Amino acid sequence: MVTVKTGNTLIHTLLDTGSSISCLQYEFYENSDLADIPLNPSRLRFRTALGKNTNQTMGIIRLSFVLGTKQFTHEFHVIKDLVKNRRLWTFSINTEFN
Repeated sequence: MVTVKTGNTLIHTLLDTGSSISCLQYEFYENSDLADIPLNPSRLRFRTALGKNTNQTMGIIRLSFVLGTKQFTHEFHVIKDLVKNRRLWTFSINTEFN
């Protein structure tokens, strides 16, 4: 777990070195100032390692965040019901960000 900052919000997140995509919980997106940023359409469907059900992204958001002392801009797939315990991960980041 690491802490990243987007805008004025500190977020505890999972830095997943094996993830193919970076994810952001729709519930967080919807209830934050990020909701002002429109989602780009996506038809991606996937199956998580944590569950057997398939899921579909609600869209993609390009988000700037700070990790440590470095700032990054990265695409996140916004996903409903990403995890059951909403306090664990607000988003997970694959390690392929620039």
